[in-house]
Amino acid sequence: TNKKMPALVSTVLGTITSLKLDALAGKRIVGLNSKATGVVISDGPTAAVPTSDYARLSTMRQVEACVDGIRRVGEPFLGEGMTGGQIAALNTAITGVLGALVKDGSISDFAHQVVVTPQMKILGQAIVQLKIVPAFELRQITVVVGLSAT
Repeated sequence: TNKKMPALVSTVLGTITSLKLDALAGKRIVGLNSKATGVVISDGPTAAVPTSDYARLSTMRQVEACVDGIRRVGEPFLGEGMTGGQIAALNTAITGVLGALVKDGSISDFAHQVVVTPQMKILGQAIVQLKIVPAFELRQITVVVGLSAT
């Protein structure tokens, strides 16, 4: 939302009111606005239903960054033994990558758990349960004005 488009999109043909742009965003259609700074995206909806946790493009990107980070740090553990030390090291690596995302502002907070039951150990499986708090984007600023006699 409100991010400048690359130079290849230099002109918006026609105009649509903000009210109609909001209505289009509600129908999952992305519109463009022409501003003094250039052409910007009016909204960033996804194809998810509006009541979904994944209705915002920014949220999708944050989840993707977390999953990609876990896959990246988890890769060296594939094919290795599933000792308590290895599982603890995997847990530490995941904490590190998610902590870096918090530090750079990509997400606000997280909680995770690496689950390995005895049966999963036999099968060579582990599950990472992840909860993230997205860095929600500012979407609207409302100005309230009051008048006084003096």
